[in-house]
Amino acid sequence: MNFSENLEKSIDELYKSFRVYKYNPKMDHCPCCIELSEVECLGNTKLRELSNDDLSKYAFKAITTWGGDNDFKYFLPRILELLFFYGLPVDCFVIFNKMYKCHWTKDEKNALDNFLWNASIFNTETKEWLDKYSFCEIFKFIDKSGILIEKWKFSNHERSLVNFVELFDTQFQCEIKFKKAMWKKVDTKKIATLFDAISKRKDELVKIFYHIEQSNPEVSWKILSVLEFIGLDISTLD
Repeated sequence: MNFSENLEKSIDELYKSFRVYKYNPKMDHCPCCIELSEVECLGNTKLRELSNDDLSKYAFKAITTWGGDNDFKYFLPRILELLFFYGLPVDCFVIFNKMYKCHWTKDEKNALDNFLWNASIFNTETKEWLDKYSFCEIFKFIDKSGILIEKWKFSNHERSLVNFVELFDTQFQCEIKFKKAMWKKVDTKKIATLFDAISKRKDELVKIFYHIEQSNPEVSWKILSVLEFIGLDISTLD
């Protein structure tokens, strides 16, 4: 996979920030559902070479029935790398729920935020479809969450623009506005930063709307929906 230079650096920094944690062959685990051989197997492969098959069961059971916080932190860089780029078959919210339970040092949190921001930007530009749950979890977790919107590239990345307007479809808008579904427990001030960040892109979105109104009416109408979402009177866009 061809990662950007910034993303490559953020991945390396993530591993570097968590290298203090070591594999523990004596991790506590539930003997009813986890075999000792499964625990030992995780130590037989280098961290950055662990596959989805190797880590999927652990990622699902980490902290709750398999190992503790420090064990989770050891595997976390690889878990996140697999989750965002290589299809780890574990729901995003499962991993983030475990992350919310952990205490992070300043360096760890900075490394996580930087990786998650760069991973999000990379996916907006390359994926044919964005996972709303992943976006929501990243937005909730990182400190400067507005940057996800402020740095979203539109002009030179058509796929990125389409992903943006399709992400903020009418259903997602309602969930955000009325704090439903995945947004239910998100702090109101945090949601306000989302509106503010989109509002800062208003003029750019209006300009793109006029530019593609005739050539791409489907996307242009979705742009109008986003503009209406942040409170713009779209009847003025004649």
